[in-house]
Amino acid sequence: MLMTLAPFAGADDDEADYEQARRLLASGQILPLAEIVERVDVPPGARLLDLELENENGRWEYELEYLVDGQVKEFKIDAATGTVREEEEHD
Repeated sequence: MLMTLAPFAGADDDEADYEQARRLLASGQILPLAEIVERVDVPPGARLLDLELENENGRWEYELEYLVDGQVKEFKIDAATGTVREEEEHD
């Protein structure tokens, strides 16, 4: 299941995804997004390009993409523990 948390969400699917994320947070299955963002090691001025919350094999995972010095850095983070599982750099 793919869930995109977009700041300007307006479609019905986006609203359902947002509500599901709120339920997961309220039930303690995922950490707050603010806590996740604090755990990602990016320099000041890095720009958040994309944010997704996905269910990967029964585990919730945040995927964050940042623009850092002209490079796109992608982080996959365990939504329950905040542990960075994977970090990739793209041109």
